[in-house]
Amino acid sequence: MQVTPEVVMSAAAAVVAAAAARLGWRRRERPGVEALVAFNLGVVVWTGGNALQAAATTLDGKMLAVHVQYLGICTIPVAAFAFGAGFAERESLVTRRRLAVVAAPLAGLLVLSWTNGLHGYVRTAERLVTVDGVVRLEREFGPVFWAGWAYSNLLNLTASALVVRAVASSRDLYRRQVAALLIGAVVPWIAQMLFLAGISPVEPEVFLAVTGGAFVYAVSRYRFLDLLPVGRGTVVAALDDGVVVLDERHRVVDLNPAAREVLGETATVGTSVEAAFQAVPGLQEFYRDREGGALDLDRRWFDVRVSALPGDGRTVVVLRDVTPLAERERELERKNERLEEFATLLSHDLRGPLSIATGYVDLERDERDSEHLRRTAEALERMDDIIDGLLALAREDQPLEEVDTVDLSELARTAWGHVETGSAALTVETGRTVEAEPGRLLRALENLFRNAIEHGDADEVTVGDLDGGFYVADDGTGFDADPDEVFEWGFSTADGTGLGLAIVRRIVDAHGWDVHATTAESGGARFEVTGIESRSAPPQSATRPA
Repeated sequence: MQVTPEVVMSAAAAVVAAAAARLGWRRRERPGVEALVAFNLGVVVWTGGNALQAAATTLDGKMLAVHVQYLGICTIPVAAFAFGAGFAERESLVTRRRLAVVAAPLAGLLVLSWTNGLHGYVRTAERLVTVDGVVRLEREFGPVFWAGWAYSNLLNLTASALVVRAVASSRDLYRRQVAALLIGAVVPWIAQMLFLAGISPVEPEVFLAVTGGAFVYAVSRYRFLDLLPVGRGTVVAALDDGVVVLDERHRVVDLNPAAREVLGETATVGTSVEAAFQAVPGLQEFYRDREGGALDLDRRWFDVRVSALPGDGRTVVVLRDVTPLAERERELERKNERLEEFATLLSHDLRGPLSIATGYVDLERDERDSEHLRRTAEALERMDDIIDGLLALAREDQPLEEVDTVDLSELARTAWGHVETGSAALTVETGRTVEAEPGRLLRALENLFRNAIEHGDADEVTVGDLDGGFYVADDGTGFDADPDEVFEWGFSTADGTGLGLAIVRRIVDAHGWDVHATTAESGGARFEVTGIESRSAPPQSATRPA
């Protein structure tokens, strides 16, 4: 065995490439990394085999090492092609079937190299020469070797072209990262051409140490494998939402065109969070507090979400443009305000003449009562109820104001006391508490109780628990029509206003709940309110008479 500078350099190249493969293996779950690991393992085999070949002093020993080398020689071009195609988002080129086709010629080269003694297609001559006291292997190459050499370089050139094309449209930071990769990939092939031309006496695989070193540098200095843009162009870049990714040092490592449009020219890859977010007041505070919220930006509204990525210290900031939604909400608020103003004005204009008409009817009935006057008084009273209902309906469209924790059983008993219930009884079978605006929920219960008594002729009304809500059921006459229609505005029995249950639905909708009507087991009406986040105490069953 002999120890020469070539042995030392080849062994060092193998160690560096092994370190690069180890770093890649730690991040093997990321797209494209497996190809880089395979590339570096190929470098380990090639350079390690070259160290053994240079150290051997017999022809058999050197040729055994050459056969080992060919495992790496035939792996590296395929791995380089797979990485380049993946990096450039050409996933269709790296299916298993197509990779098998790409690798087939090199697999043939490997077999022919191992069986070269039978045909001489790869090497036409193999002999030992001594130069300055060092035993070297001298070879003359056959046509299959040169075909394999050309094919390998074609794959490497294709991989380089794919990467360069991707780099041309990438961010500045990507260019610095990929420059390290390109240097590592190009130098060995230049060295190979110099060696084959007889210009350099050093085996070209020794220069693969540059490749291994460049990969280690790209991984450790720029965290290259963390920033591979594989699939990014078809996912993040196409999003309408702005997406910004920042690392643990609070520097931008990626952002899509939508984010750049919002943040302006100061937001580029590699800049600090202060520089990137300086054009958007308030956004830096959201990032610092790791909380999202609403952002008002010069007549544009954004919903901001800040999320920490597990494991690597990076943070994603998402800017969703909700301007159309915010404008619709504001327009709805304006319409609701105008509606309430109209309802109030209508009520004021109607109550005056209505009050006068009611007064004259009452005076006339004091002097002489009749069936016509009685019906007129009932009609005037119904008109007054309709006015009250219209006002209530308009108010229930407003957003919730003061939400509090409400004891449902206590509120139900209070509502029952506000309604003329005659001889009917109330049974409460709930200990639920809900987050609600007490006044509105009280009005909803009053309307449900009033519906049961006045329109259902119920003798008993029950308030009980449901999974995620509560129900109000009675033993009255039930529904004459489809239960789903009873909440429609204007749906009414002959003597109703058609507003009570419509008000109930508005109140329930304002809380973000759902309400449905169905037939109770007793044949009466049952109203189920669901979608409530609540806390339940043990049920309190009690019956309260009128």
